[in-house]
Amino acid sequence: MYKARKFLDKKSLVNLYHSYIFPYFIYCIESWGNAPHCHLYPLYILQKRIIRIMTFSKFDVSSDYLFRNLNILPLDKLVFHRIGLMMHKYANGALPPVMSDLYTLNSDIHDHYTRQSQLLHTKKGNINVFTKNFANISPRVWNAIQNILDVNVSMYIFKNRLKMFLQANTLELIYPK
Repeated sequence: MYKARKFLDKKSLVNLYHSYIFPYFIYCIESWGNAPHCHLYPLYILQKRIIRIMTFSKFDVSSDYLFRNLNILPLDKLVFHRIGLMMHKYANGALPPVMSDLYTLNSDIHDHYTRQSQLLHTKKGNINVFTKNFANISPRVWNAIQNILDVNVSMYIFKNRLKMFLQANTLELIYPK
């Protein structure tokens, strides 16, 4: 990437990023993306370094602008995006039954109607390992997305809307931890 940046334009560098680097970031990111921050931080630093190399930026330039300018999601938002896409498949019945059995609606847990009865049920726990569990994080992400975006659209439209929304907002606003 470092040597190619002298000969390629921005669009070609982004294509190069999506061809050679991006697949390593998204491989099973739904499961490992909720690892402790100390394990993910080196990957995030690597991604920022690659973005700075692509844009000829100095090391002290804010990376938020660079990510937005290149239309690339940072690692933490990428985790949220990929889990959102997987949960959209769940909502449309496109996941295998093994995955679908992980989730239940709040209306299946109790009989009375509440504002949250049509949301996915999330289990409560005090242990960080339990709360960062994939089966617990994914319904929380989906419930947050349902409050923000229209989810009854095609996968293509949902994917683009979610990415645009994530680029424009911080994760703390969408999904408080």
